[in-house]
Amino acid sequence: MKRTVLLVLIALVMLLALCLVGCKSDGTGDDATTTTEFSTIKPGVLLVGSDCDYPPFIELDAGGNPQGFEYDMMLAIGKELGLTIEYLSPQNFDTLIPQIVGGGKMDAAVSSFTITPERKLEVDFTIPYFVDGVNQAITVPADSGVTSREGFEGKRVGAQAGTTGLAWAEENLAGAEIVPFTNITDAFNAMMAGKVDGCVNDLPAAEGLIKKSFSGIKVLESVPTAEEYGIVVSKDNPGLTAALNKAIQTLIDNGTMEKITATWIN
Repeated sequence: MKRTVLLVLIALVMLLALCLVGCKSDGTGDDATTTTEFSTIKPGVLLVGSDCDYPPFIELDAGGNPQGFEYDMMLAIGKELGLTIEYLSPQNFDTLIPQIVGGGKMDAAVSSFTITPERKLEVDFTIPYFVDGVNQAITVPADSGVTSREGFEGKRVGAQAGTTGLAWAEENLAGAEIVPFTNITDAFNAMMAGKVDGCVNDLPAAEGLIKKSFSGIKVLESVPTAEEYGIVVSKDNPGLTAALNKAIQTLIDNGTMEKITATWIN
């Protein structure tokens, strides 16, 4: 009887020890032993995919290095998780989710992805990281004769391929030809050249592009869609999603996300 009790006690002690050790991540930070277990393609490194052409959220500087709200956020997340953040070369936006699903190239896609039910069928999303919510914007040349969304009938409207802006335009701009572009900068250049009569994309990005490079364009209408951005992760790596969620919540709670927002978003 005593032997049986002793064996039970030993088993309980071993189980408790396993619980205390926890699940270890690939991170090397102080809290790496208390985070949820996850894997990354390169140990200690989080490989990030982005189109790198959506200021002020993400863009390349004059030296070809990423900068913007999402880049600063990912550096802060990397610090929380004890991971080095490595951005891949710019990818076409509409190829990012298929690459996450296929696996092997990037651990996460961070490119102002709106969380939608359709996308969640293919991939997992973190909790929202841009807490203000994002509206769509209809933009036109400053001297445009179009004064409302109803004025696009028979005209051409550009949007970035694979985005919620393109989907909104297709659903709401009756009679307009919706033209997909690889990136939003190309769409704005086409609008300046008179190849399209307007564009639809996220309001903060539209305002950022106008401020930086396209003073000849104006916001015709802000469409209240209040979309939320999330980091895209493979369904095969739920531990990474959980770890990212924890890091994002920490950055929101300690004020870091608010500071990053103030730096980049008008």
